[in-house]
Amino acid sequence: MKRAAGHHADLDCVQVLSVLADLGNATVFSARARSGAAFRVVGRGASFKPRSGDVYDIRGTWLESRRHGLQLYADGEVFVRRPPTGRLVAAWLQRIPGIGAERAQRLLKEFGTTLGDALSNTSMFERIVKAIDPDRLHLAARIAAEAVTFWAELRSEYEAVSWLETQGVEDLGVARKIAELLGAEASIVLRQNPYVLVGVLPWQTADKVALRILLRSGVRLDDVKVSPRRVVGAIDALMKDAVADGHTAVLKEGFCNKVRVKLGCHVADERIIELGIRNRAILDGDIVWRCPGCAFMEAELEARFVRMAGGEEPSRVRTRPEADLRRILAFVSQGSLELGSEQVNAAVRILKSDLACLTGGAGTGKTTTCRAVARAWEALGGRVELSALSGKAALRLAEGLGRTGPDHRPALTLQRLLIGLRKRAGGETHWGADPQEGQARPAAFQLPELTDQTLLILDEASMIDLGQIHALVEIMPRGCRLLFVGDSFQLPPIGVGLVFHRLVERLGTAVRLEVVRRQVSGDTTNCPPDAMRN
Repeated sequence: MKRAAGHHADLDCVQVLSVLADLGNATVFSARARSGAAFRVVGRGASFKPRSGDVYDIRGTWLESRRHGLQLYADGEVFVRRPPTGRLVAAWLQRIPGIGAERAQRLLKEFGTTLGDALSNTSMFERIVKAIDPDRLHLAARIAAEAVTFWAELRSEYEAVSWLETQGVEDLGVARKIAELLGAEASIVLRQNPYVLVGVLPWQTADKVALRILLRSGVRLDDVKVSPRRVVGAIDALMKDAVADGHTAVLKEGFCNKVRVKLGCHVADERIIELGIRNRAILDGDIVWRCPGCAFMEAELEARFVRMAGGEEPSRVRTRPEADLRRILAFVSQGSLELGSEQVNAAVRILKSDLACLTGGAGTGKTTTCRAVARAWEALGGRVELSALSGKAALRLAEGLGRTGPDHRPALTLQRLLIGLRKRAGGETHWGADPQEGQARPAAFQLPELTDQTLLILDEASMIDLGQIHALVEIMPRGCRLLFVGDSFQLPPIGVGLVFHRLVERLGTAVRLEVVRRQVSGDTTNCPPDAMRN
């Protein structure tokens, strides 16, 4: 292995010995070449995360480091990860939980250099189990199953990358991304329709790869350029661009011209529209073509919200007559919490609704109203969960509702709420390890939970996009109440869709606060908005 500063190196079957440093946008690791020579590698790329035992084919350049001498610098994101062979398999196995040096050596002693083949052969499973630990067969079987699964994933990734190289895909980063997506089925799927790559790659890259695959299969270039698969791929790419820009649809006017620009050739309008509709790449939406994925989520959300707004998913918490609700609100707002008449009316409407949107400008008392609603809901026997899009907003919401400290479940960001709910669905009850029997954990460590007695208050609702709302509502059980809080004039979502804005406009869910109550250089309580401008 030639080493000299500035010399380019192509090395295959390089095994990671240990990871020395994770620098965020690069990883430094010690490695061993096939010849047995050890050296250091600096693999650039935030997504490149090698582990001890991994084997790669790598390309890089030797550069001199003052502190460490010659090191191989390379783009780690284009390394080709490959199944180890011979004795390298034993080192790779030690990355699997339950397989240490001793069990790895047992496997190597049992199978020698054919260990990799044994992991791919189902008839060898019993021998693998006994080799791992003959005295603890149940444990050994679980470890063996995990080893076989890991090996199958590794083999399929490598085989997919190798096949893509034979198809003329020279960009190893692109090949790895395709392999991660399609695995062992890559060659089958891409031979049938290589334009499925549009979903994960930019149009120019996906089109280049697809054209190479189709041309190598014997199809003429002129036929490929106007083929139905390529036209639909261009439509998919156009709709994908629209979603990336925050839109759920594209105007019909100019649509076909945009598709032709991507294709780089002429296809008739009628042909583009016919192929798009037939392959469900577009859906008719009056003056627009709707994105099918977004349309599906919108339809599901609308159906759920219509049911909730119509009272078809009642909570287990019993609704009281309006007079009782007003008395409860008066009781819970005694002392530090003073409500104006508009806020009381808003709180009553919210408490009577399974789905509500509390909206209003700055200073109109949305937080105070939410605090009263939360207290009244708990007085009725319900429970409250709090969430907001950002961490700062979640903290402000918790502080505004008086729910900070270890005795209160915290307000969570929407992302953390979704993570916590999935953990709860998996049987966990607390952030971190569940407490041992007899041990108490503060409420702040409890995972969020949505039930048919829960009121979920979601702040910064105007900035939450379609995908986030859909993910939340998909988890939310029947009977769980939902209160969106926000201002229609705030920033729209970064992502796709305007769910809060549409809810405010439709379904009769909007509860508006218009009287500015925040004190600004004097007592402005209950002053109308115009009075604040003087």
